[in-house]
Amino acid sequence: MIDQLRRRARPGSAVDVVADGDEGTVRQVSEADERSGTDLTLTLHHGDVTRPETLRRLDVHSYDSVIVLGQDPAPGQPSDDPDNRTLVTLLLLRQLEETSGRELPVVTELIDDRNRALAPISPGADVIISGKLIGLLMAQISQNGNLAAVFEELFSADGTGVRMRPATDYVLPGRETSFATIVAAARERGECAIGYRTHDGPSTTSGHGVRINPPKGERRRWTAEDEVIVVGKD
Repeated sequence: MIDQLRRRARPGSAVDVVADGDEGTVRQVSEADERSGTDLTLTLHHGDVTRPETLRRLDVHSYDSVIVLGQDPAPGQPSDDPDNRTLVTLLLLRQLEETSGRELPVVTELIDDRNRALAPISPGADVIISGKLIGLLMAQISQNGNLAAVFEELFSADGTGVRMRPATDYVLPGRETSFATIVAAARERGECAIGYRTHDGPSTTSGHGVRINPPKGERRRWTAEDEVIVVGKD
């Protein structure tokens, strides 16, 4: 993950890793730090993320984003609920949000999809069910081996990926046009438009304004705040 962040990070970026300081973790962080170069500063903070004092020692509200990883079960010791520590960490982060009044952009990895409803996260936070995601990928690749190259391209840091572009890159603001017009304009730029995101309603609405694969004939009046979801390169 550090290697992927390093490829996309701006010069002067910093990553704080908070974890128990066991020998394996120290070695992995040290090796990642050697590969990160001068553009990315990597710091290991020893501590238990399920204890409030650990997070209070960090300047959490200065972070552009927070990633909470699920705990890998120990070999030969399967856990009945592998997301316990993750849920406690999210609860502490939510308390910090409420205390400061500032929303933290959090991306969370959960092992068990059944725990999604229990996760104390803000409406705009992202949740990744790692086992479910891998299972879906493997199921599709098993049916069509050619998709392996497609997924490799999409999930590579330097490859083609899903991007959010201003709608004004494709249509004039205030003009009512169909989504087919957006698709055609994206194609001229070497991109594939697959949906859009509006900011018409509150952020708590279902889907947060995101529509994927809308009918091509659907017409709407596009604003400067709208975003188009495309598959393309930077």
